[in-house]
Amino acid sequence: MEDLEKNRFVRRLWEKDATLWKTEPKELLQISNSLGWLTVVDWMIPKLKEITDFAVSIKSLGFKDVVLLGMGGSSLAAELFRASLPSQEGYPALHVLDSTDPDWIDNLECSIHLSKTLFIYASKSGTTIEPASFFNYFYDRTNQKGEQFIAITDPGTFLEKFAKEKQFLKIFLNPPDIGGRFSALSYFGLVPAALGGKDIGALVKSAKSMMEQCQKDSVDKENPAVSLGSALGELYKQGKDKLTFILPKSLETLGLWIEQLIAESSGKDGKGLVPVVGEELLDPKSYGKDRVFIRIKNSSPKLPSEENLWKKLGETHPLIEIEVPQPTDLGGEFIRWEIATATACALMGVNAFDQPDVQLAKDQTKYILSRIVKEGGLTMEKPHYENEDFQMRMSRAAQKQVPLPPAEDPLNPLKTILKNAQPHQYIGLLAFLPNDSATENTLNSMRNSLRTQTGLATLFGFGPRYLHSTGQLHKGGPNHGLFILITKESKKPIPIPGEKYSFEELELAQGVGDFQALEGKERPVIHFHLKAPFSKSLTSLSNKLCAHSSVG
Repeated sequence: MEDLEKNRFVRRLWEKDATLWKTEPKELLQISNSLGWLTVVDWMIPKLKEITDFAVSIKSLGFKDVVLLGMGGSSLAAELFRASLPSQEGYPALHVLDSTDPDWIDNLECSIHLSKTLFIYASKSGTTIEPASFFNYFYDRTNQKGEQFIAITDPGTFLEKFAKEKQFLKIFLNPPDIGGRFSALSYFGLVPAALGGKDIGALVKSAKSMMEQCQKDSVDKENPAVSLGSALGELYKQGKDKLTFILPKSLETLGLWIEQLIAESSGKDGKGLVPVVGEELLDPKSYGKDRVFIRIKNSSPKLPSEENLWKKLGETHPLIEIEVPQPTDLGGEFIRWEIATATACALMGVNAFDQPDVQLAKDQTKYILSRIVKEGGLTMEKPHYENEDFQMRMSRAAQKQVPLPPAEDPLNPLKTILKNAQPHQYIGLLAFLPNDSATENTLNSMRNSLRTQTGLATLFGFGPRYLHSTGQLHKGGPNHGLFILITKESKKPIPIPGEKYSFEELELAQGVGDFQALEGKERPVIHFHLKAPFSKSLTSLSNKLCAHSSVG
């Protein structure tokens, strides 16, 4: 905290002083063009009536559903609002599509009234492959009715021009100096929320109140965000980089938003804070010295057993506790965590506002898609092991740690890697699969087994969502991750209009592309490709993995 006071951090932050993070001219320009989130609340306040009036008009037009077509920063805030905020009666149901998985897309389409659905094409540029593909599909499914679409984008972009050509119902132009993961309180977050009948006025009021507290020229508890960021930065320097979040069920999705903000902002230059979200809480003795526990509470009463466990955790690990009494207080939490993350990154010496390694997986995906178009399909590389349920292959970094597996034990190399894992490492379970309850339950069983076997922190993410979130940390942060990547054959390929590849092929290209990106960064990664029907193959893989739960 002394360094922050000495450097006049709070005053320089609100003056948008880019030198708080870097001093090189190229990075200074990039950072200076990324600090609009500090003043977006004041910019949005006069826009609230425009947004709410538009939401009322959509309700009066008889729309039953609203679907946001986005990815990463343009989708996670909307997903949080969908899951956590109550809706006013009579407004359309809000849905968020941020997966190229064909089963996920099919399940969404089956849940909406297609002819009475308003689609939001949300993208800073309009050139991001996922929302562009979603648009192509649903534009075709609605018989190219531009009046069923609106756009949220930056001024002067491809998407602005495209939306005008297609005669979209409305275009919202966002301030261009706001990065995706910092855009929750801009049009990108508030328009979907309002269309779904959420109280955006209360959200902004909460954000404004927190912003005023965070403008106090103080780095202690009088400034709730800077003091939090200072604590995270100092704990990082002590080797306590695994930020383990404990969240009530009603705020679980807040964890996904914080996860992206922290991982994508801090995970670069070989540094990074590791957000651990959704991990089952165990006895304090089972955790390593790299853990920090952060409990976010709401107004629900706490069970004595939970309070006792929290007290026990405090005997051996640093604790941080934050209270969010009402769902609309999430507006203030956006401000708190954005400033805290920017503060921690300044103390760590990293640029909080770029994501240089996200592009690696994008480039590999484009290359694989070009092969699909040229060769008429994607032939999987020869696996190290193949059985009736799945194929398995390892990156060069993983192969250096173990010999090739004997045919009778497909998980032998993974078993060896897990047994030899080091206390500072973490496991990333990366699944290009549909987000249904059965699949998620099986993946959680796998995650728990991995946690039991190693004692390491475990991260979990659905692809391609995680590519725009923890994917930056995986490739740009310290080489401490052990990655298990899962792809699948699809039972129902869905063509993408205007493209020579399907959603199935796009999803597989993204998974294989990330394997190659991780391999290029010399990260140990094992890739399992599930054969159809994938649910049976996933269960088989999970059973084999859980059978090794006594390892270590």
